Amino acid sequence: EGLHSSAFKSKNKRGPTKLKNIAVDGDKVEVIFNSKGQPIGEGSISLSSFLGPLVREHVPYTISDWRKLPLNLKEVLWECIKRYKLDGQWQRAYVFQEMAGLWRASKSRLVQKILQAKNEQERMKLRPDNISSINEWKSFVKEKTSEKFKERSEGFKKIRKKQIPQTTGRRGLARMTKDMKKSSGKTEMPRVDVWIRAHTKKDGQPVNIQAGETIDKLKETLQDPSRHSSNNLRDDALSQVLGPDNSHLRAIGKGVTISKLAILSQKDSIIAKLTEEHDEIKKENAQMKQEQDEMKKALSDMRSLVEELQKRQSHFHETEASGNPPKTPLTSPMSVKPIPNITKCKMLDLEGFDTVVAEGRWSSSDPNALVHHIPLGSNAIRVWVDIARQPLKFLWKVTPYMTTIEESVGSTIAWPADRVILFTAN
Repeated sequence: EGLHSSAFKSKNKRGPTKLKNIAVDGDKVEVIFNSKGQPIGEGSISLSSFLGPLVREHVPYTISDWRKLPLNLKEVLWECIKRYKLDGQWQRAYVFQEMAGLWRASKSRLVQKILQAKNEQERMKLRPDNISSINEWKSFVKEKTSEKFKERSEGFKKIRKKQIPQTTGRRGLARMTKDMKKSSGKTEMPRVDVWIRAHTKKDGQPVNIQAGETIDKLKETLQDPSRHSSNNLRDDALSQVLGPDNSHLRAIGKGVTISKLAILSQKDSIIAKLTEEHDEIKKENAQMKQEQDEMKKALSDMRSLVEELQKRQSHFHETEASGNPPKTPLTSPMSVKPIPNITKCKMLDLEGFDTVVAEGRWSSSDPNALVHHIPLGSNAIRVWVDIARQPLKFLWKVTPYMTTIEESVGSTIAWPADRVILFTAN
């Protein structure tokens, strides 16, 4: 007992918030929600501080049950809350659930003051401004000071005494969990770590003796992996020490039930899978685009090459028709002297037959002469193809845009020297 008792002293409590300055016209305050549908961030702190004064101002404590709140009063509250960016219906439901809790807590504090009042005069001074009827107030006071109510109140007090108070304050579990993730660098925070932090004061001491004993049990359970599960909330260390969760889960925050968490987990799994598929498709699209750009560049280079060859071929025909053939082969920088009286030739089948596959004109026998930017090589002749005798026969050296005899008509090609028959001018 001496281990944790020294830190437990009474302290001054915060009074009711009166946040008047936030209820003004202007830009809407953005409120960010986490994956569990809980508000986090600076906007959520402002919203939480605003809702308390709002319900105390507009909702009378004489209403027996929050669920019986008149429709017109709900609309008034929602109009006031519209200064925040809350567009979804589920966000509205969360805010009204939050206001219900704040209203019940504030009502409970008022009832305690009524019970502590010494006389009727002191109780009358406690009447809120939104309860204009004195008779309605007296009826409310009479109900809360009745023996029946006191007996029921004592029962609830005994239940609350068994509960371990938290140290989260207005920050709440959701915002505290967000801060823990940020400071630790983790994407997920085990709820047992959240529970321990929520029941530990700033100086590192447990909030009370019961909290200290529970924290010791939790740490002991965590040291033995066989006693708990890190993936199943029903069997984790918190459930092993404190027992199974009821409808609401411990150390998760407001509005999260077992069934809701199961749905959210399934949703997160689906989103993660879709995100992975999207990233894969994005990667494939990027690769396809890269290949497409490479193909476009190759096609552009090929078109440029064809245009250049066409220009050279046209220039050759023009100079040949003028009777002034070029001094050097058109496609080669090398100066090659033509064989005297040799101008025409026939190309024989590459398979060894004496079949003529094409007729044309001798161009060069220089091994360094270029044929479509490729050196001619030894034992070869560069010829101009004029007539295709066997149009479908394959070329000796095919190119990306020329593979058959028919496609080479009007252009130069390389042909084995022993498969070319040369003719004199006569």
